[in-house]
Amino acid sequence: MLEVYHDEISWQIKTADFLAVTADGTSDVSNKFQMVVIYRYIHNNKPVERFWDFTVSTGHDAPSLAKSITHELDHHLGDCPRKLITQTYDGTSVMSGSLRGVQALVKQIYLDTAYVHCYAHQLNLIMQNAASANCNVKIFFANLQDLCTFLIFSSSPQRTAVLDEVVKKRYQDLFQLMELSIKKCHLSAAMLFLPEGFSEYSTAFPENHLQAAYTNYKFFDMKKLCTELAAIYEREEFRKITGALSMFDFINENNLNEAFSESVKLLKVLLTISMTTSEAEQNFSILKRNISAQHNDTGNTSGSFMLSVERNLIMQIPDFNQRVIGKFAASKDRKDFLFK
Repeated sequence: MLEVYHDEISWQIKTADFLAVTADGTSDVSNKFQMVVIYRYIHNNKPVERFWDFTVSTGHDAPSLAKSITHELDHHLGDCPRKLITQTYDGTSVMSGSLRGVQALVKQIYLDTAYVHCYAHQLNLIMQNAASANCNVKIFFANLQDLCTFLIFSSSPQRTAVLDEVVKKRYQDLFQLMELSIKKCHLSAAMLFLPEGFSEYSTAFPENHLQAAYTNYKFFDMKKLCTELAAIYEREEFRKITGALSMFDFINENNLNEAFSESVKLLKVLLTISMTTSEAEQNFSILKRNISAQHNDTGNTSGSFMLSVERNLIMQIPDFNQRVIGKFAASKDRKDFLFK
C-alpha cells in the first residue's frame, strides 16, 4: 500500500512546478530516533502537504541527516533539482548552520533552495526572551503553574467559570501579539500581494520587496513581473482580495493565468513555502500511538502511519485497491496470484 501511495505522491510532485520539504525528528516509544519527511506543493491549484516517509538516519550529525533527506528527495528531483525551493527545519545548529548545517549541505545539491527557520519556533523564542526579561511576567507564569492545583484538584464549576471569564480577555491580547509577530517575520515577497498596500504601491512601486523575491528566486522575468504587479495594483477588483491563496484562485477562476504568468509563478512559490514544522510535529503523536498499538514493532511504521494521516487522499484514488493487489501479485514469490 505504501508503494502505491508513494507512486501517487511522486506523480503529483512531477506535475507540480515547485516543491518544499519539511523534516523533523523525534524518538518513538521504542526509543528509536526517526525523522519524518513532509512535502508541500500545488496540486489541482491548491497547496497540499503530504506525508512521505519516516527515515532512520545513521547518525544525528548534519551529514547523516542531510544524506537521509537528500536520499528521499532524489526520488523526485533527479532530473529537475531546481524544483525544490525551500527547506524548513527547526533552529538547532545542526539543522540551521550556514556552513556545515543540514540546510547548507542540502543547498550544495539543490542550489535554489532557501532555508526557512520554523516560524513557530521563532515565535516561541521571542516569547521566551520577552518573558524572561520582565519580572512581572515571571511572577505571572509562576502563578500560572498554581492553576493546576486550582483546577485539577478542584472540580468546582464556579471556579472554572471565573477562570474562563478572565482568561478569555487575556487570550485576545495574546493572539493579537502573536499575529503581529508572525506578520513581521513573513517573507518580504509576500508583501507584494497585501491588498492593504495596493493603493500605496500604485504610486510608489515596492522595489525593495520585489528585489527580495528576486534575490532568493532568480527564475522570474523581472520586467514582466513588474508590469503585471503594476496592473494588479491599479485594478479595483484586485484590492478586494485578501491573501495570496485568494489572489491565486481569482486569477485561475477568471482565466488570467497567461496575462499574469509571472505573478502566478510567484504566488505558487509563496503558497509552496512551508513556514512551520507543525505538520511534522503533529504527526509524531500519531506515530507513537501506531507503534504502541503494534507492540513496539516498527517494521511497518510508515505504512500504518500513512493509512492514519492520509486516509482522505487514499479514498480519492479510484483504483487504489486494484493497484495494491497488482503490486502484491507481481511481487517475488506471488506469481500464482496473477489472474490469467
